Amino acid sequence: MAFCKVRSVLLADYITLHCCLLGHFRCNHVTSRLGSRCVNPSSATTISRCTLERMTIAFPQSDLTVSRVRKTRSMRQKELNDRIQKVIKFYCFNLLVIALLFFSPSLAADESATQEAEQPSERRVEIDSFRGPVLLEHVFPVYPQSRLNEGEESWVHVNFMVDAEGKPYEIVVTDSIGHSSFKNAAIRAVKRWKYQPAIYNGEKIDAGAQKKIVFQISDQPKGASDRFVSLQNALRKAVAEDDKEQADRYLKMLEDDRKHTLYEDAFFNFAKYEYMNKWCNEDQQLDALNRAIAHERTDKYLPADVYSYAMGKRLPLLLKKRDYLTAFVTYEILSRQELDETARSNLEAVGKALKELKDNQNSYDVVATISDAASWNLGLWKDEFWIEDVEGHIVELKLRCHRDMEIIRFEPEVKYKIEQRSGGCFLEVLGDKGTTFRLFQS
Repeated sequence: MAFCKVRSVLLADYITLHCCLLGHFRCNHVTSRLGSRCVNPSSATTISRCTLERMTIAFPQSDLTVSRVRKTRSMRQKELNDRIQKVIKFYCFNLLVIALLFFSPSLAADESATQEAEQPSERRVEIDSFRGPVLLEHVFPVYPQSRLNEGEESWVHVNFMVDAEGKPYEIVVTDSIGHSSFKNAAIRAVKRWKYQPAIYNGEKIDAGAQKKIVFQISDQPKGASDRFVSLQNALRKAVAEDDKEQADRYLKMLEDDRKHTLYEDAFFNFAKYEYMNKWCNEDQQLDALNRAIAHERTDKYLPADVYSYAMGKRLPLLLKKRDYLTAFVTYEILSRQELDETARSNLEAVGKALKELKDNQNSYDVVATISDAASWNLGLWKDEFWIEDVEGHIVELKLRCHRDMEIIRFEPEVKYKIEQRSGGCFLEVLGDKGTTFRLFQS
């Protein structure tokens, strides 16, 4: 099995392009030989946490529309994948472009090779412009006393709905760091918040919202402890020297000592990414990067150059996973960085391709697995979606947009259409742990 490991691209003048130059460019999953810390890519569970928390993106100012149409046959993209691979030049001139063309065939320039989804009859519910909910009364969460005594900090990202009376409901933790008591404290606080309800055509309505709740000790000095710095430097040194045994040892020591400050957690996850990049699969790499970035649009915890480096690493991984909504937000953040002319040109090509994919009728699929939390989440990039090849049991679908939330009983071979929106709807699939399926968007 041929394996091409493409190293990273950083989109700035401090960026170094590492790539492989092969006569035949085939990047295939390889059976892991990495020990207990790594997962065999062929059996790795798809990251199931909602990408909502990784976007910090405003919902569309529009009303929710859901259409359902019965499909007569599956959309397959084998022909697309085969044809795209024939026209790709087998060299690495920019990792973003490679990720765009090779790993994301739906974004490729060969429009003639792209298959289109069927368009059966449909049922519609309209989306239109509106004013979103406004927070009026903010109740601070109670800092868990045991964590405060230990000096542990945390952040918790929540996704929820606000009803027509201004009360939050359907509160879901989409990501967090630290002890589980932080999540419980965040949920209890959000339940007590009071909003001015969203308004649509002069009427109060239910609407979606999201918040990142930060637990930080005000009198605790910023930065990292001497012990943390020592262990992190030892881990990075072992990774750089390809000493996996020592890297495993230091990584375990850092993981066992989870009473981190926000700054330590960001640096820990960046070092963890370097470990994952060398010895583990891409889902694990992306998860570590997301934690290092901490859902921030600026360099809040990491130094500016490290933050930009992490964002540059994140974009091709998101493109390969076909998480195009989060990829577009990452593109927007990178576009505000200081880039040289070549890097900006390549980045703009990615943004243009993503916009074209959003507006055209081409379809693509995402392979998914429901996690231990009994749900799987993804920000939708296109207006139509459906689910196929279910192995296991799916109970229902929850569609959260800026106006209202739709709970849909799952029906196989049914297509759902969201009308008149500019983006920002999020799909949650609920079912049995381990259930696998393919989500199509068109």
